[in-house]
Amino acid sequence: MLLNIIKVVLFLLVNAAGYFAVPTIIALAAKFNLIPFVEGPDFQAFQFLLLTVPIPLWACTAVVSIGYFFTAGELRSWLLLAPLYVTVIYGIGAITYFHFV
Repeated sequence: MLLNIIKVVLFLLVNAAGYFAVPTIIALAAKFNLIPFVEGPDFQAFQFLLLTVPIPLWACTAVVSIGYFFTAGELRSWLLLAPLYVTVIYGIGAITYFHFV
C-alpha cells in the first residue's frame, strides 16, 4: 500500500516539474540574457511557441506517462520522466531556434 502511494506521489511530482519546466527555462534564459530580441511578425510566433504550445505538449506527455503504472524495466523510467524531458527539450529548442534565426 505504501509503495503505491509513493508511486503516485512520484508521478505527480514529475508531472508538476514538467508543467513548470518551460516557465523555469524562460526565467533562467531571461536572467542570463539569453532570450533573443524578436520584432515584427516573428514576435507573435515566438510568443506562441514559448507560451502556448508547451501546455498541450505537457498534457500529451502526462497522458503517456500514465504508462509508468503498467510497464516494467527501463521503459518505466522513460515513461515516468517523459513530461519532464520532452518539455525541457522543447523549451531549449524554441529559445535556441529564435536565437539563431
